[in-house]
Amino acid sequence: MTTYLAGNAVLRAAEDITRQLKSLAAVALRCPPENLEVADEMVYVKSDPTQYLKFKDLVHGYKYQNGNAVEGQILGRGSFIMSGLTPMDQETGIGKAGPYWTVGAQAVEVEFDKQEYTYRLIRAATVMDAGRELNPAMADAVVKGGICMGLGLGSRECFHYDQNGRVVDTSLRTYKVMHFGETPEYLVGFVETPQLDSPYAARGIAEHGIIGMSAALGNALSLAAGVELDELPLVPETIWRIKTQASAEKKE
Repeated sequence: MTTYLAGNAVLRAAEDITRQLKSLAAVALRCPPENLEVADEMVYVKSDPTQYLKFKDLVHGYKYQNGNAVEGQILGRGSFIMSGLTPMDQETGIGKAGPYWTVGAQAVEVEFDKQEYTYRLIRAATVMDAGRELNPAMADAVVKGGICMGLGLGSRECFHYDQNGRVVDTSLRTYKVMHFGETPEYLVGFVETPQLDSPYAARGIAEHGIIGMSAALGNALSLAAGVELDELPLVPETIWRIKTQASAEKKE
């Protein structure tokens, strides 16, 4: 998402700098700006590349041989704001809340103890459309971090409150998070459908590793426990309670 937002702003700043470089070089080279091209740290005449000026001769203003100078320091400015966004209609869900959508699939494999209602996370998989991977190793790490966060929210993390509405889980002694030894094997894959209005066609992927993990965990444990689990976090006590209630209702 930073690539999409900041990247577009950087591209606009670069376009602003290019315009300034051409404008100043046009004065020095005595030709219209549209006849100039920018490349290889130079501004040159399209029809005659031997006529050029280097960036270093332009970025602080151009100085003629007699000592006269024109213009000044070149500073590029660029900004970007997402356009075309609208609120989501509460009744229909119609609206555009983001610059793009992406698709993906997530799955969780668990080992479930039917006697103790405990379980172990074996594998967790995520495959998504990343637009284009700019840094494959970083993209892989970001999604794995999201998977871990999603599994933490689904399996143990929650806040408890006292009668005055104050949070009582104020330290890691009571607020449980995933430990390294509890994490599963991570499987991460990407497909690439370029995002045309994004720098280098990249798409935001950071939060996407989180989104479906709790649901995938719930589905896996529902199959393993033989009962519909629709509460989070899925601690053994919750699974036991829902299973017991379902069994009692079935007997009635």
